[in-house]
Amino acid sequence: MDDPYVAVLNKLAAKHPKDTLVLYNMDFVTTHYMLQWRNTRILAILSRAEPFGVIPIEARFYNNPSLTLLTSNSGGLPFQIKDGVDGFITNLEDGDIRTALKSIAAMSQDEKTRVAQAGFEKVITEFSQNRVNERLLDEFISRV
Repeated sequence: MDDPYVAVLNKLAAKHPKDTLVLYNMDFVTTHYMLQWRNTRILAILSRAEPFGVIPIEARFYNNPSLTLLTSNSGGLPFQIKDGVDGFITNLEDGDIRTALKSIAAMSQDEKTRVAQAGFEKVITEFSQNRVNERLLDEFISRV
């Protein structure tokens, strides 16, 4: 793959070959990637056009205390993350991605756990089935 973002991620993965699995969008066979959420440490979703990406919600649902999310600042991804609180948002510039990944890698396990817990709590409070049903009902009532 010639994508410069893939090259950055591959270099990072090469430094930790036993601990790192880099999945690309063409690798996303549902069963394969959903089995990885419990073991994922850094999940980078670097999409230019993601109208409503649910991958952050799916990944956080497993309540992995080591999961740190990094998403691009485009499409439907930023509304799911409060930068620096329950994940991180980056521009899709090569230098920005490198800086963000280095910052995440330098975090202590306690900091990563705090961020991961905040992300899990966000899923439960804002994106659980009951909460989504409430939002849909409110939206329906407001239009009737």
